[in-house]
Amino acid sequence: MNSKENNSSKNLEDSIEKLSKNLYLESPDLWIEFSGKVNDNIFDEMVLFFAIKYNYKSIVEHAISNNLIDLNAPSRNNDYPNIKEHLIFIAKQNKALDILNYLENPSSCNDINEDTVEKKIDNSISNLNANKKINIFLSIFVAIANTMFLNLDIEFLNL
Repeated sequence: MNSKENNSSKNLEDSIEKLSKNLYLESPDLWIEFSGKVNDNIFDEMVLFFAIKYNYKSIVEHAISNNLIDLNAPSRNNDYPNIKEHLIFIAKQNKALDILNYLENPSSCNDINEDTVEKKIDNSISNLNANKKINIFLSIFVAIANTMFLNLDIEFLNL
């Protein structure tokens, strides 16, 4: 093993250890599941979710570069068509710029323009928030409209 591989391996071990400590503090149950998966060399969507949440790029790189996960497989989160889209959303949400760039374009992971990426993230989050507000407004509108029609029906029956 050359020194670059040795440093990479050490960095991966350090990242896994630090992430493990974070998960233990967050939830011992998650920590148990995470530890079991990592010990069995299973780097699935859950492991990568937390690696991104806590910004451990080396874990994500390890899983993807060693083909330990199929990013095109369906996500366990039904809001996303595949694992890659889910992980990209998590990277945007947590502003993990290095990981986001790596997920979107692994071949150019060293050429990061952080200002551009941060603007894209902010725009994506703003669009998501705007869509949520529109959905809430429409739900309220429909509820009010249903109530109004229900009141009209009741008044009509009382005549």
